Amino acid sequence: MAVTALLALAVLLQIATVTGGYIVFVQLRFTIAALLYRATTDKLTGVPNREAADNRIKARLADGTHLSVAFVDIVDFKAINDTYGHAAGDAALRYVADRLNQAVQPHNHMVARYSGDEFLIIVEGGGLGFAALVARTALRYMSEVPFVYFAETIPVEISIGVAVADDTNDPDELIRRADHAMFHAKHSDGPNPAVWMPGMTMPQPSTTTGRRSFRDAAPR
Repeated sequence: MAVTALLALAVLLQIATVTGGYIVFVQLRFTIAALLYRATTDKLTGVPNREAADNRIKARLADGTHLSVAFVDIVDFKAINDTYGHAAGDAALRYVADRLNQAVQPHNHMVARYSGDEFLIIVEGGGLGFAALVARTALRYMSEVPFVYFAETIPVEISIGVAVADDTNDPDELIRRADHAMFHAKHSDGPNPAVWMPGMTMPQPSTTTGRRSFRDAAPR
């Protein structure tokens, strides 16, 4: 619906430009900008949403940009909601989005909320080592500033998996690889990111790890 509205407004903007309606032109530009922001931004955290992330990945893969994806998951996020309430969970999501943005601020990397308690960092330029460095920087930024909710410090940890688009131009495959790596990071010792390697498979779901369905567990 937002896309249709944007197309209609774009046509009106052209008409306003041709007919010289300057005031209408300015108003329409502001309206289009507002609709575009709403269509591509996660309302809760203020970072780009899943659609914006998918579009960025597709565009960069198409133009040949060296691309990596870091898949970020909040550890035991359900426990935060269950223990402190959903308002605290929402605040934790905003905290994670802010810390990730702070970590990538010097660069042109996109932080996006992908789904629920999952985020993506879309790393442009550099190779796998550079993407892993970005992921380690994100982990460090998370550890440097604690999450405080109504004067109470609540532990918030993340797991990160990294995959580089070296032999695939499929956005879904790239994200799937990073997702697989993230689950390996979650089940490893220490707060280091995991890197996807050919042949990597998903851990078997159990009562403690089966938080959500495992994406296409068989490697391609």
